[in-house]
Amino acid sequence: MKTLINESFSLIDKQKFEEFLLSAGILYRYPGSSALTWRPYGLLILNPFSNFLRNLFPKFGYQEHVFPLLANVEDFYKLNQEIYEFDKGVFKFNKLALRPSGEIVIYPIFKDWIHTINDLPIKVFQIGQMFRKGRKSGIFRNNEANFFIEGHSAHSSRREVDAQVSNNGIIIDQVLDYFGLPVIRSERPIWTNKPVAENNFGYDAILPNGEAALAASNYAQMQIFSKVFKIGFYDNDGNYDYTYQSTFGFSFRPFLFSLWILSDAYGLRLLPSIAPNKVVILEVNPKRNQNISNLVNHVKKKVDQLGIEYAYDCDPSSPINKRRAKWEMMGTPLRLEIGARELNSGKLMVKRRDNFGAIDFDLQNLQEVIPSLLGEVEKNLRRKLMDNFLGSQVLATTSLEIIQALTSKKVAKLFICYSHDCINGLQKLVNKGELLGVSKIGHEEKCVFCNHPTYYEGWYARRI
Repeated sequence: MKTLINESFSLIDKQKFEEFLLSAGILYRYPGSSALTWRPYGLLILNPFSNFLRNLFPKFGYQEHVFPLLANVEDFYKLNQEIYEFDKGVFKFNKLALRPSGEIVIYPIFKDWIHTINDLPIKVFQIGQMFRKGRKSGIFRNNEANFFIEGHSAHSSRREVDAQVSNNGIIIDQVLDYFGLPVIRSERPIWTNKPVAENNFGYDAILPNGEAALAASNYAQMQIFSKVFKIGFYDNDGNYDYTYQSTFGFSFRPFLFSLWILSDAYGLRLLPSIAPNKVVILEVNPKRNQNISNLVNHVKKKVDQLGIEYAYDCDPSSPINKRRAKWEMMGTPLRLEIGARELNSGKLMVKRRDNFGAIDFDLQNLQEVIPSLLGEVEKNLRRKLMDNFLGSQVLATTSLEIIQALTSKKVAKLFICYSHDCINGLQKLVNKGELLGVSKIGHEEKCVFCNHPTYYEGWYARRI
């Protein structure tokens, strides 16, 4: 009998977690590549998420489009000259290239669609593939992201973009909440001579190994890209201007981050809200007792009446312990076992996957007990996600404390001036990791680098 599990932090390393994903039938990695294949069990999670997105985006005025996978190489040359070396890591084929992001294929189309202020605003989103060469591979990287979501909008003024960026943040928050994933929300410092946005907001998760991982991005591009692609409009007075634009995006990674944080030595632990099967019913009936089968059918009927998705496992050829381990590894929230014990006692036992707690109850109470337990498991797992997030941060008041935090696989929270000198100087001093971003606070603190007054807090971490 397993003891109750109360830990807040996953003890599973990245390699073991990837093995769980493969064994559970969620993903398959193409041999010798970082390309991923989503398998049936994974799609049972991913497809409802896609439906969630398709219901969410239109509430904010976005319409779904399917844009080309191939871009003109000439458009990359434009970006290289005007912004930065945008074609690094791009797969090129003569005059065409696989899109590394949406701008390269969407903005040339915007140019054809937008002529006057009456054509604005335009808000589009797509769920599709991006292709990027990368020096590092792994399931957490977007080198060949076969599930990437991005939204793009074009407006007639800066004020509209500011409002849109705020709304984009609401969309991102709802996406992250779908998987119960808490994140650090911060403004990214932009010091480059040719930035891709005037403001960049990042959403970073903290993983069990102490690294920070980008879960979503939100950009106020303003006119940086519209001037390159000549996306302009005439207002009602005949004046010409370039469009003001925003973009944001995320991939399947928030789902994987949430799964890793919640995993334990026995496998995955799925939130009931996203689990394809909320309950698994295991028939323990090696002698094919018809009375046990009748009881199982009665239980299945009651679960059906609740409208709760469940799986049924009646394989008599497989040892019961192996069958239990299979469903534990797949992360099914609740397990009902039905055999001679249940037939003779008139009681059922349900096992929770989140902490292995076991509860006996009368069959007549099933339709109250199961929904209640699913709610408890959901709350408990979401609480574990938040505990991991809060417990992974430590306040650092010196550069030495930042180094100690990184060594201890933590994220350092600090106060710092929002200036190139302080941020760049601190990163050189610490000489590992980086400042994720900053956020304005309502009171005065002392900068960890220059000791001058500041109204910004920041987060320092190693990146995945």
